[in-house]
Amino acid sequence: MSRILPFHSIGGMQAIAWDLARQFVRDGIRVTFLTTKIPNKPEKFVEDGIEVVTLKNTIPGRYSFTWWKYSREYFEKNLIDSATGILSVSSAANSLLTLKKHLKEVPFLLQAHGTSLGEILSKWRTLQPKAMISSVYNMVWLFKDLSMYNKYDYVVAVGERVYLDLTKPPISFFLPREKVQLINNGIDTKLFSSNKSTNEEILQELGLGSENIIIISSSRLHKQKGIDLSIKGFEKYAKKNPLARYLIIGDGPELPSLKKLVKTLGISDKVFFLGAIDRERLPNYLQLGDVFLFTTKHSEVGLTLNVLEAMAMGLPAIVSNHLTSVIKINTNNIIGVNPYDSEKIADLLAHVIDNREKYKNSLPYEYTLEYCAKQYYKLFGIVSSL
Repeated sequence: MSRILPFHSIGGMQAIAWDLARQFVRDGIRVTFLTTKIPNKPEKFVEDGIEVVTLKNTIPGRYSFTWWKYSREYFEKNLIDSATGILSVSSAANSLLTLKKHLKEVPFLLQAHGTSLGEILSKWRTLQPKAMISSVYNMVWLFKDLSMYNKYDYVVAVGERVYLDLTKPPISFFLPREKVQLINNGIDTKLFSSNKSTNEEILQELGLGSENIIIISSSRLHKQKGIDLSIKGFEKYAKKNPLARYLIIGDGPELPSLKKLVKTLGISDKVFFLGAIDRERLPNYLQLGDVFLFTTKHSEVGLTLNVLEAMAMGLPAIVSNHLTSVIKINTNNIIGVNPYDSEKIADLLAHVIDNREKYKNSLPYEYTLEYCAKQYYKLFGIVSSL
């Protein structure tokens, strides 16, 4: 169950949930996804072998009274007798928890993409009044989460930082450590693979050639994602390498201000805003890159989906140093940097590009979708031979 899917909007949580469901289907497991209303979609449809049920009178992509009411009603009427496992993306299945006494053989798993505590701390670190005021909403959810976590059989953290938040006070006072499991985001290596050949058509559309050095970023264009810091670092590097170009994939509220920044820095001819790109087409763009750049200001869950996708495509990644502090991958090809130090970003871009063969990346098996799904099967008690 999830309040939001890729049909609602493009985002990490949606992509992770949908990819996992697709892998379940590949492995012969029947999957039904309950979600909120999706504009321009019927109440029931099948996509990638997954049955999607959208609940009418719910708010697209949002929790609401009607979501809690109708998700439970639909489950009781149509799924309670056939369910063999329930996976709640964030808090989506909270309304079903009172049914656990009737479903003693059905595992209930919560997939945690973050914690309310983590969001509160992150917003207060910004010292921005608007963000700090909005943390009141997260405080309300923190108390709700603390009352719900232990009712699930397992709470799955999708990254190292989420795992750390879930296993320390105050959450650890309410949630036993043995119920917390770390299953990192998994990348679909059938879709994201370094074996793909360069798409010359895209290069031609952008007016680029093989002589260009291409730095690439892919994320929501939100202030917390730090694309402005990446642009400033790129501008310093572009002064040293006039053939450098920067491709920015994604959309969001910061787009106008980022375009203004690019114009102010005088690099409008070197920076390309490509907008949101369908995930099926994303590898075609990532394969053009020489380096992936992600100078997020946000305390992310761990290694984020966009960085892992870049790794799967063979790209070295320069990321904010607070991301590298929590990862346990044995690789030298994820390089941490102070996101506010544009000179250092430029220097690292130059170093990695000059030594790109040395920094060519690969995705460890424990970050593949196949491995990720197997860890869920263990928690669901599904036969490991799948």
